[in-house]
Amino acid sequence: MWKNRSKLLFATPLMIALLVWVQMGLYVAHETLGWALGFNIFDLCSHLLRAMGFDSVTPVLNALVIYTFIVSLWLVGKQMYAARQAWRKLQGRVHQPLTALLHAKFSDDKESLIVVSAKQPFALTLGLLRPRIVLSSGLLDLLDTGELEAVYYHERHHRRHRDPLKTFTLQLVSTVMWYIPILAWCSHHYKIAREILADHEAMTVMGSPESLGSALLKLLKKPAAPAVDFAYVSFADVSIHYRIHHIIDPDSTVSPRVPLKLAVISLPVMLALSTVFFLSLL
Repeated sequence: MWKNRSKLLFATPLMIALLVWVQMGLYVAHETLGWALGFNIFDLCSHLLRAMGFDSVTPVLNALVIYTFIVSLWLVGKQMYAARQAWRKLQGRVHQPLTALLHAKFSDDKESLIVVSAKQPFALTLGLLRPRIVLSSGLLDLLDTGELEAVYYHERHHRRHRDPLKTFTLQLVSTVMWYIPILAWCSHHYKIAREILADHEAMTVMGSPESLGSALLKLLKKPAAPAVDFAYVSFADVSIHYRIHHIIDPDSTVSPRVPLKLAVISLPVMLALSTVFFLSLL
Protein backbone atom coordinates (compact mmCIF):
# COMPACT_ATOMS: atom_id res chain seq x y z
CA MET A 1 0.00 0.00 0.00
CA TRP A 2 2.70 2.50 1.00
CA LYS A 3 4.76 1.54 -2.02
CA ASN A 4 1.92 2.37 -4.41
CA ARG A 5 1.17 5.56 -2.48
CA SER A 6 4.82 6.57 -2.76
CA LYS A 7 4.75 6.10 -6.53
CA LEU A 8 1.55 8.12 -6.83
CA LEU A 9 2.86 10.94 -4.64
CA PHE A 10 5.98 11.13 -6.79
CA ALA A 11 4.34 10.78 -10.19
CA THR A 12 1.48 13.25 -9.65
CA PRO A 13 3.61 16.37 -8.98
CA LEU A 14 5.97 15.43 -11.81
CA MET A 15 3.09 15.08 -14.27
CA ILE A 16 1.70 18.46 -13.21
CA ALA A 17 5.14 20.07 -13.47
CA LEU A 18 5.75 18.44 -16.85
CA LEU A 19 2.45 19.82 -18.14
CA VAL A 20 3.41 23.33 -17.04
CA TRP A 21 6.95 23.04 -18.41
CA VAL A 22 5.74 21.73 -21.78
CA GLN A 23 3.35 24.65 -22.04
CA MET A 24 6.14 27.04 -21.17
CA GLY A 25 8.33 25.43 -23.81
CA LEU A 26 5.61 25.80 -26.44
CA TYR A 27 5.11 29.41 -25.41
CA VAL A 28 8.84 30.19 -25.67
CA ALA A 29 8.99 28.48 -29.09
CA HIS A 30 5.97 30.49 -30.21
CA GLU A 31 7.48 33.78 -29.06
CA THR A 32 11.04 33.17 -30.30
CA LEU A 33 10.54 30.97 -33.38
CA GLY A 34 7.14 32.17 -34.44
CA TRP A 35 5.40 28.82 -34.18
CA ALA A 36 1.74 29.26 -35.06
CA LEU A 37 -0.27 26.59 -33.31
CA GLY A 38 -3.97 26.98 -33.91
CA PHE A 39 -6.06 25.45 -31.14
CA ASN A 40 -9.59 26.29 -32.24
CA ILE A 41 -10.97 24.56 -29.17
CA PHE A 42 -9.74 27.51 -27.10
CA ASP A 43 -11.54 30.19 -29.12
CA LEU A 44 -14.37 30.26 -26.63
CA CYS A 45 -11.94 30.75 -23.74
CA SER A 46 -10.20 33.47 -25.70
CA HIS A 47 -13.43 35.41 -26.21
CA LEU A 48 -14.30 34.92 -22.55
CA LEU A 49 -10.99 36.33 -21.30
CA ARG A 50 -11.22 39.29 -23.65
CA ALA A 51 -14.73 39.97 -22.41
CA MET A 52 -13.32 40.01 -18.88
CA GLY A 53 -10.77 42.65 -19.89
CA PHE A 54 -7.70 40.45 -20.38
CA ASP A 55 -6.65 41.75 -23.79
CA SER A 56 -3.04 40.65 -23.45
CA VAL A 57 -1.55 37.99 -21.23
CA THR A 58 1.95 38.24 -22.72
CA PRO A 59 3.49 40.30 -19.87
CA VAL A 60 2.16 37.87 -17.29
CA LEU A 61 3.43 34.82 -19.16
CA ASN A 62 6.82 36.40 -19.79
CA ALA A 63 7.19 37.13 -16.08
CA LEU A 64 6.10 33.61 -15.13
CA VAL A 65 8.51 31.94 -17.56
CA ILE A 66 11.44 34.12 -16.50
CA TYR A 67 10.65 33.55 -12.82
CA THR A 68 10.45 29.78 -13.31
CA PHE A 69 13.76 29.48 -15.14
CA ILE A 70 15.67 31.82 -12.81
CA VAL A 71 14.39 30.28 -9.58
CA SER A 72 14.88 26.73 -10.88
CA LEU A 73 18.47 27.39 -11.93
CA TRP A 74 19.18 29.18 -8.66
CA LEU A 75 17.80 26.35 -6.53
CA VAL A 76 19.65 23.65 -8.48
CA GLY A 77 22.90 25.62 -8.34
CA LYS A 78 22.47 26.31 -4.64
CA GLN A 79 21.80 22.63 -3.99
CA MET A 80 24.86 21.44 -5.91
CA TYR A 81 27.12 23.94 -4.15
CA ALA A 82 25.73 23.17 -0.67
CA ALA A 83 25.99 19.41 -1.20
CA ARG A 84 29.59 19.70 -2.40
CA GLN A 85 30.57 21.88 0.55
CA ALA A 86 28.82 19.56 2.99
CA TRP A 87 30.55 16.49 1.61
CA ARG A 88 33.97 18.18 1.81
CA LYS A 89 33.30 19.16 5.40
CA LEU A 90 32.17 15.65 6.31
CA GLN A 91 35.19 14.08 4.65
CA GLY A 92 37.42 16.22 6.84
CA ARG A 93 35.75 14.73 9.93
CA VAL A 94 35.79 11.06 8.97
CA HIS A 95 36.42 8.78 11.93
CA GLN A 96 38.66 6.24 10.22
CA PRO A 97 38.64 3.44 12.86
CA LEU A 98 34.84 3.45 13.20
CA THR A 99 34.39 3.71 9.44
CA ALA A 100 36.67 0.71 8.93
CA LEU A 101 34.72 -1.17 11.60
CA LEU A 102 31.41 -0.58 9.80
CA HIS A 103 32.96 -1.40 6.42
CA ALA A 104 33.89 -4.80 7.81
CA LYS A 105 30.36 -5.26 9.16
CA PHE A 106 28.49 -3.91 6.13
CA SER A 107 30.86 -4.83 3.31
CA ASP A 108 28.35 -4.02 0.54
CA ASP A 109 28.58 -0.31 1.35
CA LYS A 110 32.31 0.29 1.63
CA GLU A 111 32.19 3.07 -0.95
CA SER A 112 29.01 4.67 0.36
CA LEU A 113 29.23 4.54 4.16
CA ILE A 114 31.26 6.75 6.48
CA VAL A 115 31.31 7.62 10.17
CA VAL A 116 32.12 11.20 11.13
CA SER A 117 33.33 12.51 14.46
CA ALA A 118 30.38 14.29 16.09
CA LYS A 119 28.89 14.08 19.57
CA GLN A 120 25.38 14.64 18.29
CA PRO A 121 23.83 11.33 17.17
CA PHE A 122 22.49 11.37 13.62
CA ALA A 123 22.09 9.17 10.57
CA LEU A 124 21.42 10.53 7.12
CA THR A 125 21.73 9.78 3.44
CA LEU A 126 22.93 12.62 1.22
CA GLY A 127 23.97 13.14 -2.38
CA LEU A 128 21.86 13.56 -5.50
CA LEU A 129 23.74 11.44 -8.03
CA ARG A 130 25.88 9.33 -5.68
CA PRO A 131 24.00 9.06 -2.38
CA ARG A 132 26.08 8.15 0.67
CA ILE A 133 25.22 7.08 4.19
CA VAL A 134 26.67 9.23 6.97
CA LEU A 135 26.55 8.15 10.61
CA SER A 136 27.99 10.05 13.55
CA SER A 137 30.26 8.67 16.24
CA GLY A 138 27.67 9.90 18.73
CA LEU A 139 25.12 7.61 17.12
CA LEU A 140 27.38 4.59 17.54
CA ASP A 141 27.87 5.48 21.21
CA LEU A 142 24.11 5.78 21.73
CA LEU A 143 22.82 2.64 20.00
CA ASP A 144 23.42 -1.02 20.64
CA THR A 145 24.39 -3.43 17.85
CA GLY A 146 20.85 -4.35 16.83
CA GLU A 147 19.66 -0.75 16.82
CA LEU A 148 22.64 0.32 14.72
CA GLU A 149 21.91 -2.39 12.17
CA ALA A 150 18.27 -1.30 11.94
CA VAL A 151 19.33 2.31 11.31
CA TYR A 152 21.83 1.19 8.67
CA TYR A 153 19.24 -0.88 6.78
CA HIS A 154 16.84 2.07 6.95
CA GLU A 155 19.43 4.39 5.40
CA ARG A 156 20.49 1.73 2.90
CA HIS A 157 16.93 1.72 1.55
CA HIS A 158 17.15 5.49 1.03
CA ARG A 159 20.50 5.15 -0.73
CA ARG A 160 19.44 2.35 -3.05
CA HIS A 161 16.29 4.22 -4.11
CA ARG A 162 18.07 7.58 -4.51
CA ASP A 163 15.63 9.26 -2.15
CA PRO A 164 17.68 12.47 -1.72
CA LEU A 165 17.38 13.14 -5.46
CA LYS A 166 13.67 12.36 -5.53
CA THR A 167 12.81 14.45 -2.49
CA PHE A 168 14.83 17.38 -3.84
CA THR A 169 13.04 17.12 -7.19
CA LEU A 170 9.65 17.41 -5.50
CA GLN A 171 10.89 20.25 -3.27
CA LEU A 172 12.07 22.06 -6.39
CA VAL A 173 8.74 21.60 -8.15
CA SER A 174 6.67 22.68 -5.14
CA THR A 175 8.88 25.73 -4.51
CA VAL A 176 8.92 26.97 -8.09
CA MET A 177 5.22 26.30 -8.63
CA TRP A 178 4.04 27.58 -5.26
CA TYR A 179 0.81 28.75 -6.91
CA ILE A 180 -0.27 25.08 -7.17
CA PRO A 181 -0.54 24.24 -3.44
CA ILE A 182 -1.21 20.52 -3.85
CA LEU A 183 2.44 20.11 -4.93
CA ALA A 184 3.77 21.07 -1.50
CA TRP A 185 1.40 18.59 0.13
CA CYS A 186 2.56 15.82 -2.21
CA SER A 187 6.21 16.65 -1.51
CA HIS A 188 5.76 16.50 2.26
CA HIS A 189 3.77 13.27 2.26
CA TYR A 190 6.12 11.66 -0.23
CA LYS A 191 8.82 12.03 2.44
CA ILE A 192 6.52 10.30 4.93
CA ALA A 193 5.92 7.42 2.54
CA ARG A 194 9.64 6.99 1.89
CA GLU A 195 10.44 6.94 5.61
CA ILE A 196 7.80 4.30 6.27
CA LEU A 197 9.08 2.18 3.38
CA ALA A 198 12.64 2.49 4.71
CA ASP A 199 11.37 1.45 8.17
CA HIS A 200 9.61 -1.52 6.59
CA GLU A 201 12.85 -2.57 4.89
CA ALA A 202 14.74 -2.40 8.19
CA MET A 203 12.08 -4.38 10.07
CA THR A 204 12.00 -7.02 7.32
CA VAL A 205 15.77 -7.52 7.38
CA MET A 206 15.95 -7.50 11.19
CA GLY A 207 12.96 -9.81 11.53
CA SER A 208 11.16 -7.64 14.10
CA PRO A 209 10.40 -3.96 14.81
CA GLU A 210 12.02 -3.91 18.25
CA SER A 211 15.49 -2.62 17.32
CA LEU A 212 14.15 -0.03 14.93
CA GLY A 213 11.58 1.28 17.38
CA SER A 214 14.14 1.43 20.18
CA ALA A 215 16.61 3.36 18.00
CA LEU A 216 13.93 5.84 16.94
CA LEU A 217 12.86 6.48 20.53
CA LYS A 218 16.45 7.04 21.65
CA LEU A 219 17.03 9.58 18.89
CA LEU A 220 13.78 11.39 19.63
CA LYS A 221 15.08 12.14 23.12
CA LYS A 222 18.14 13.89 21.66
CA PRO A 223 18.26 17.48 20.28
CA ALA A 224 17.21 17.82 16.64
CA ALA A 225 19.94 18.05 14.02
CA PRO A 226 20.73 21.60 12.84
CA ALA A 227 19.05 22.81 9.64
CA VAL A 228 21.15 22.48 6.47
CA ASP A 229 20.80 23.67 2.88
CA PHE A 230 21.57 20.43 1.04
CA ALA A 231 19.13 17.64 0.21
CA TYR A 232 19.23 14.63 2.47
CA VAL A 233 17.00 12.11 4.20
CA SER A 234 17.45 11.62 7.93
CA PHE A 235 16.52 8.70 10.14
CA ALA A 236 14.55 10.73 12.73
CA ASP A 237 13.56 13.85 10.85
CA VAL A 238 9.94 13.61 9.68
CA SER A 239 6.68 11.67 9.95
CA ILE A 240 7.22 10.42 13.51
CA HIS A 241 3.51 9.87 14.20
CA TYR A 242 2.93 7.68 11.14
CA ARG A 243 6.21 5.83 11.59
CA ILE A 244 5.56 4.89 15.22
CA HIS A 245 2.06 3.75 14.28
CA HIS A 246 3.51 1.66 11.44
CA ILE A 247 6.19 0.13 13.68
CA ILE A 248 3.58 -0.84 16.28
CA ASP A 249 1.15 -2.13 13.65
CA PRO A 250 2.88 -2.80 10.28
CA ASP A 251 -0.40 -3.93 8.70
CA SER A 252 -2.19 -0.70 9.58
CA THR A 253 -3.90 1.19 6.75
CA VAL A 254 -3.68 4.58 8.49
CA SER A 255 -2.47 7.15 5.97
CA PRO A 256 -2.73 10.88 5.27
CA ARG A 257 -5.88 11.94 3.42
CA VAL A 258 -5.75 14.05 0.29
CA PRO A 259 -6.70 17.62 1.33
CA LEU A 260 -9.85 18.48 -0.57
CA LYS A 261 -9.33 22.22 -0.07
CA LEU A 262 -5.87 22.21 -1.66
CA ALA A 263 -7.09 20.05 -4.54
CA VAL A 264 -10.03 22.40 -5.16
CA ILE A 265 -7.68 25.39 -5.21
CA SER A 266 -5.05 23.72 -7.40
CA LEU A 267 -7.39 22.49 -10.13
CA PRO A 268 -8.73 25.94 -11.16
CA VAL A 269 -5.18 27.32 -11.06
CA MET A 270 -4.03 24.56 -13.40
CA LEU A 271 -6.98 25.07 -15.75
CA ALA A 272 -6.53 28.84 -15.81
CA LEU A 273 -2.79 28.55 -16.38
CA SER A 274 -3.25 26.03 -19.19
CA THR A 275 -5.91 28.19 -20.84
CA VAL A 276 -3.74 31.29 -20.71
CA PHE A 277 -0.75 29.49 -22.16
CA PHE A 278 -2.74 27.98 -25.00
CA LEU A 279 -4.40 31.32 -25.74
CA SER A 280 -0.97 32.82 -26.21
CA LEU A 281 -0.39 30.36 -29.05
CA LEU A 282 -3.51 31.30 -31.00
